[in-house]
Amino acid sequence: NAIFRLRKFSLAIGAIASYLIKANYDYKDITVTTRPNKPPSIFDTQFFGEYPFDRFRKWDCGVNVGLSYRIFKDFEIECNLQKHFIRVDKIAPQKGYADVMYNQSYLIGIRYYLF
Repeated sequence: NAIFRLRKFSLAIGAIASYLIKANYDYKDITVTTRPNKPPSIFDTQFFGEYPFDRFRKWDCGVNVGLSYRIFKDFEIECNLQKHFIRVDKIAPQKGYADVMYNQSYLIGIRYYLF
């Protein structure tokens, strides 16, 4: 990261490289069946564990931008944005889903310097 300081403010900018070790998460599968002149039937199933196929890309890259404010000598408040640029979900674009997945996070924290 490159850090730029101006009085009590600091701006950090850097690159991020990520690698997916294991795709273990929860997901929900919902099936809706419609018939003429009948109400829709909804089947809701909860699955736990890994996807049965290789859905996600292993490598990802992006940028990190952070802004911090020093309140006291050893105490800061910081906000960070991590934005990645590679579509990690391989299936969503093929299926035409509007919610194509990118990794992204917003972080708010406090920092105390011990030394």
